[in-house]
Amino acid sequence: MCKPWVIDWMMKNEYSKKDIKAAMCCDINAMEFIYIGSRCRIMNLGGKLRPETVDMIKKNIKQIIHEGIHKPAKVEDPNKEKVNVQERIQKKTVEYMSVIEQRVDDLFDTAEKDGNLKNIDHSEWLRMQGIKSVHHKKLAKVLDPHIKELKQAYKGDPDLKEGFSFLGKRKIKVVIEALEDLKDILNAK
Repeated sequence: MCKPWVIDWMMKNEYSKKDIKAAMCCDINAMEFIYIGSRCRIMNLGGKLRPETVDMIKKNIKQIIHEGIHKPAKVEDPNKEKVNVQERIQKKTVEYMSVIEQRVDDLFDTAEKDGNLKNIDHSEWLRMQGIKSVHHKKLAKVLDPHIKELKQAYKGDPDLKEGFSFLGKRKIKVVIEALEDLKDILNAK
């Protein structure tokens, strides 16, 4: 907390922008800031200090400026990958795709066991998974191939009908409805 008080005092006492910038480069926990910060605060609030105390403050500020000027500049790692917001969202969406795929598998398992998917709360499930609304539209597209495949099996495509024979026609319809509900929720947000 001492550094802002010292910088403020420097601004009020006509230090150059170069000196102030150098002081700002110093570590906030530098002993010089801690040592003179409260005294600078007193003077910033209009208090008067003895002349030798003011000289001691100036001496410490001179040291702070010297440290700031000679502090090595931060060099950014050229190998460090810079990720923008869109890339971060896309990367997270790809991660969530596997979560959606697992949800589809779970719906198949539930439908196979009891055939009832009416009481499933997709909104709560999305919240519990931590899936943010910024990802929803892209994730809704993950469901399209599943829904299309199930609809073809429901209509009687021989290969797909055999592949989904563990469900039966009634349970396939229930899964289609559940996936369409999930897709509607994803598209709504």
